[in-house]
Amino acid sequence: MAEEISRVPYERLVQLIEQRDRVLADLQDASIVEEADKVVIRKLAAYDELLTRRMAELKTEASEALHKMYASRQQKRAYESEMENSYFYDKKR
Repeated sequence: MAEEISRVPYERLVQLIEQRDRVLADLQDASIVEEADKVVIRKLAAYDELLTRRMAELKTEASEALHKMYASRQQKRAYESEMENSYFYDKKR
């Protein structure tokens, strides 16, 4: 599963986590938790660290991409502002 989760799109991970939260909320609302429910809870808990790690990786990737976009935008603005009042002259050789 660890290798597979790196190929899962962000949106699918969000859906999975939301579904997991709904299942756990339903189990919390139940007055009696049966053994089968406990098995489900243990299986879900086993994936918590894996999901958390992947979401952190995605967050880091997004942060780096935003940083690159910001740096590129800053560089473009600096270049454009320098060229705003400049003139080019051709000389005959």
